[in-house]
Amino acid sequence: MRAADGAVEQPAMSLMRAPLGSGTRLRVRPWHGDRRTAHVSPAGDFLGPLTADDVGRSIDELRHAGYTSAVTAALHRADRRPFLDAGFLEGERLHLLLHGF
Repeated sequence: MRAADGAVEQPAMSLMRAPLGSGTRLRVRPWHGDRRTAHVSPAGDFLGPLTADDVGRSIDELRHAGYTSAVTAALHRADRRPFLDAGFLEGERLHLLLHGF
C-alpha cells in the first residue's frame, strides 16, 4: 500500500505475530526507528524446526511488504543455522554480564 506521498506504508506488525502470508514462521515488528528494517525472531509455533526455506519465504514476504532489510533478535546457537543458510550474516555477539554476590 502506498501513502499519499508515494512512500510504501508498512503493515501493522506485532511482536507476537506477523500478519503476512499464512506460511510465515517468524515474529516480525519494525526495527527501532527504521520502519524499513524488520526485526525478526522464530515464532515458536511448534511446527518443528525452522528451516532456511521457512526463513527465505518469510524474507520474500517482508520484501514484498516494503521492508529493505532485516535483523534478528538474539538467537541461541542452535537457532542460527536457518538464518545463516538463508543469507543472514553475524553482526554482533551477545555478551551476558554476571555478578557473583
